[in-house]
Amino acid sequence: MRIASLSLLLVGLAAACATPKGGKPDWTVYADCSAAYRVNARIADPSRPASMTSMVSETADDYQKAAVERFRQQPHPSHDYPMTEPLPGSQTGHVDRSSAGIIFAVTARVVETIGKFTNLPREEVEKFIDACPQPD
Repeated sequence: MRIASLSLLLVGLAAACATPKGGKPDWTVYADCSAAYRVNARIADPSRPASMTSMVSETADDYQKAAVERFRQQPHPSHDYPMTEPLPGSQTGHVDRSSAGIIFAVTARVVETIGKFTNLPREEVEKFIDACPQPD
């Protein structure tokens, strides 16, 4: 039952990876892809060489950087950062548009999404990764 609901969540997140017409994906798509790559790097696999794990982690970093850049490029975010709780220092849930605020918002999204991917089977995480757009 839990796997089924997590799989539905995964499908919903994968659908969010679609690029809007005439534009780039929202910053949250890149952040979610970063989270998926981070979880994939943590999955124990005795046949995976350390260099491969390192490459997957570097790809996660690339997606996180792309999320920060995309957030900066958006003159008005398409939505407030959808956390389950407001960001620290914010009663409204709005993201501080300073560099530190943007980095914090992206990192918070990555951490939150890691929690959603952590208990999924590797195959489900890899399906999500396959739907990720290339980072800029």
